[in-house]
Amino acid sequence: MAERGTSVVAALVQQADADLTTSALTTIELRSAISRLASTRQISQAAAEQAIQQIEAALASFTLLDLSPEVIISAQRLVTSDQLRTLDALQCATAIIAQQAATQDVIVVFVAADRKLLAAAQANGLATLNPEDADTVE
Repeated sequence: MAERGTSVVAALVQQADADLTTSALTTIELRSAISRLASTRQISQAAAEQAIQQIEAALASFTLLDLSPEVIISAQRLVTSDQLRTLDALQCATAIIAQQAATQDVIVVFVAADRKLLAAAQANGLATLNPEDADTVE
């Protein structure tokens, strides 16, 4: 059950020159989404198990960033200044902190399909990509 933008995200993951980083929360969020689909019978239990295996394999190539005190402080600010939901604020804050820690030649690109979340990321200095709007990844 591929969502819009899946092929763009898959292409990003396949790019050899991309350093892939995400919040450790991503593993929980993805499992939650898959479990919800299975519990509402939108996908079978077998499909859910296969999806979880595929996600775990894909995430093996990612650096998972912990919820550091800096991420928590930044997320607290984002829920107030940008009215983000908790998990969205934590994801955005993780990217903001990653960008602050990156060398000058590294650009962190925040990938999400939620327009409010993307606007908050842009307002906080991040480059963004909405995979639902992108035709290809270069």
